[in-house]
Amino acid sequence: DALEMCKKLYPAEKYPGGHPALAASLNKLGVLLKARGEYGKAEPYYRDALEMRKKLYPAEKYPDGHPHLAQSLNNLGGLLRARGEYGKAADALAESASMYDRLTAAFAEGGAEAEALNLAASLPNTRNLFLAATAHAEGAKPAEQYPVLWQSKSALARGLQRRRRLLRIVADADDAMRRKVQTLIDVRQDLARLVLAPARPGDADRAQLVQDLTEKKERLEKELAALLPASGRGTLSYPDLADRLPERTAFIDLYRYRDLDPKTRKWDDGHYAVFLLRKGRPIRRVELVDAAAIDKDLTEWRDGIVKDLRSDAAGRLRKAVWEPIAAVLGEGVDTIYICPDG
Repeated sequence: DALEMCKKLYPAEKYPGGHPALAASLNKLGVLLKARGEYGKAEPYYRDALEMRKKLYPAEKYPDGHPHLAQSLNNLGGLLRARGEYGKAADALAESASMYDRLTAAFAEGGAEAEALNLAASLPNTRNLFLAATAHAEGAKPAEQYPVLWQSKSALARGLQRRRRLLRIVADADDAMRRKVQTLIDVRQDLARLVLAPARPGDADRAQLVQDLTEKKERLEKELAALLPASGRGTLSYPDLADRLPERTAFIDLYRYRDLDPKTRKWDDGHYAVFLLRKGRPIRRVELVDAAAIDKDLTEWRDGIVKDLRSDAAGRLRKAVWEPIAAVLGEGVDTIYICPDG
C-alpha cells in the first residue's frame, strides 16, 4: 500500500529520476521478501531501487557516492550471495564497500570525530558479506579481493589524519591562509552533513547545493595542495607495501567474518581470512575455518599465561592458525608483520 501511494505521489512524468521516498519503499519491500526467503520476488524490487538511486545520486554530483546508493548495492549483493551467485554478489559488495569507505573518509574530514565514529559503527557489515561471497566464488582471485579490504581498514583514519593536518596548518599560517583553511573545513562539514542527512520535503535544491559545495571544496583543495604534499599523492596500494617489504619478511592481514548457510539461512561461528604479502610474489589468501574455536583457545592460552600455567591451547592454536599460514608462506621468512582483527 505504501509503495502504491508513493507511485501516485511521485509519478514518473513529474519525477523522471524517481524520488528518495519511492526508492526507499521499493527497497523495504525487497528487504521483507528476502527475509521471507522469497529471493526471486525480492530481486526486482532491489534492482528497481538501485536503478532509481543511481539516477538520484549520479557520480558527477556525488563523487563519493551516497549512503542510499551504497545500501542498495549492499542489499543486492547480500541477496545474490544468499542465492549462491557468489561472483555477481562480490561485484556488488565490492562497489558498496568502496563507496562506504569514501563516505566515511569524507565525513571524517568534515564532521566531528564522534560523528564519524558513529557513522562507521552504523554502517552495514558489507565487508563481512564480501569476504563470505569471495570465499565461495569460483575462480576468485585474492589480488582482486584485497584492494577492497585494504581500503576499508583505514578509511576513517585517513580522513581524520587529513583534517588534523589541516588544523596544524591553521595554527602556523598567516591570517589569509588561516581563513582559507577554515573555509575549506566549513565547506567539508556542510557537504558531509548535507549528503548524509535523510531526505526531507522541500529538498529539491539539495542536489544543486551538493554540487556547488563539491566544486568549492575541490577549488579550495587545489589552492591548498602545495601545503598538503601528502594529500596529493593519493593512497598507496598494497603492491606498494609488498615492494617495500625487506627481504625475508612477510605481511599478514587478518579479517574475521561470518558466513551464511544457504540451507538453514543461519550465520556460522566465524572464519578468519588471512591475506599474505611477500615481495615479488603473488598475494595469497588462507582460510582459518573455525574462528570460534580459535578465539576460545586464545582466551584459554592468555589465561594460562596470566596464571603462569602450561596450556594445551598453545599447541591447538599453532595447528589452527600458524600451520595453515606457514604452509602457504614458504621458506626464507624471518620476520612477520601482522595486522590483526577480532
